[in-house]
Amino acid sequence: AEQFAQRQVRKVYWACLERPPEERAGTLVDWIYRIPDQPRVEIATEATPGARRAELSYEVLETRRGRALVQVELQTGRMHQIRIQFASRGAHVVGDMQYGARTTFAGASSGERDGAIALHARSLTVLHPVRYEPVTITAPPPAAWRELGFDLP
Repeated sequence: AEQFAQRQVRKVYWACLERPPEERAGTLVDWIYRIPDQPRVEIATEATPGARRAELSYEVLETRRGRALVQVELQTGRMHQIRIQFASRGAHVVGDMQYGARTTFAGASSGERDGAIALHARSLTVLHPVRYEPVTITAPPPAAWRELGFDLP
């Protein structure tokens, strides 16, 4: 818990975007405002009361059929951060209709929640509580991701 509070945890995500971002790798910095009483955020300015800074870095791992598989590392952990930061640049997460995606994530199975989006928490790295060595926990992509057409492990 202390490592999360002190932002010492490395969080890596994979996202399938409807189109590749303008650059193959980069850093996105925005101000995000959480809309009161709604499970939704919007891009704001630094001067917007309640807005918080959001930063992530990304790298395009693969492009195929006009889509991009990106690896994202969060420097901040804001609600819907990955979704809104890419959507605001016209590179929506596949299936993310809430933030303007045009394509559904057909890979969602009956076992997944309705309206699944192509966003996957890939790995988490924390320091071992006794040895203080980095420990990385990696989650394989769900089987439904095979339908996206990328070369996945």
